[in-house]
Amino acid sequence: MKIIKTPRLIIKSLRVDDISKKYIEWLNDEEVNKYLETRFQVQNNQSCLEFVKKMQEDEKEELFAIYTNNNNEHIGNCKLGAINKFHHTAEISFFIGNKSFWGAGYATEAVSHMIQYGFENLGLEKITAGCYESNKGSKKVLIKAGFEVEGFRKEQVVFGSQREGLYSLGIIKK
Repeated sequence: MKIIKTPRLIIKSLRVDDISKKYIEWLNDEEVNKYLETRFQVQNNQSCLEFVKKMQEDEKEELFAIYTNNNNEHIGNCKLGAINKFHHTAEISFFIGNKSFWGAGYATEAVSHMIQYGFENLGLEKITAGCYESNKGSKKVLIKAGFEVEGFRKEQVVFGSQREGLYSLGIIKK
């Protein structure tokens, strides 16, 4: 099991034991999954179990659970993948499912340490991310963590009943 410790968090490899009723509720909560690609289908124990097992078996994916270090509460997830060993790149994605932890810097803390992990432990030289035009929270997290906006794709995704743009962001190992 891989473990990353930060001042307020323990970020560790997501395992099937981490799948709880609360976790599944996050993935089906319209406010939490608003910008997640998982929002297009109802999640259940079986779908989560299959996803976690698939991530564990794929050497191009690193899926982590984000826990608070003071009470060991699972509050979200973070993923690096698909890891490209030839180009030394990966994409990062993240979410904080427990809404009581929104807006308190936990996502920025997790993303910042995942970047460091990717550069130092996986040999990555660039990490990218995508974020919906209206997802101001994720864009703010990524920029605070050191990402730069590299591009914008007009009307790239379906959001609600209309199309929306997608920001492409990246960070290069210094």
